[in-house]
Amino acid sequence: MNAALPVGLPALETRAAATEPAQPLALIVDDDASNRLILTTLLNSHGFATIEVTDGLAACNVCEERIPDIVFMDVVISVLDGFAATQRIKSQHAEHFIPVIFLTARSDPDDEREGLALGAVD
Repeated sequence: MNAALPVGLPALETRAAATEPAQPLALIVDDDASNRLILTTLLNSHGFATIEVTDGLAACNVCEERIPDIVFMDVVISVLDGFAATQRIKSQHAEHFIPVIFLTARSDPDDEREGLALGAVD
């Protein structure tokens, strides 16, 4: 302990280590391996840890174990589509803001409205 610090205060090195930010986590939900690779490479290069899954149910299961900082969600995926998975994730973690960005080739304005109504940020 540094003698110059008042009694009861940790050394500066200890306080700095305790406040280091954790690596942000991105969940990538897409059944296309190329899309997952592109996103993972891009996000890793910007300091994100990533978890990749191929269906909506797997995304919900991941979120039960660990809350991601952001989700990149394909709309057309198996087991549970992106809309249903987002709705489940948002309802399970209503106390947390989890931004969801939908990735889709669909261009129907109704799909966009549905995604935004479910809480997607884009």
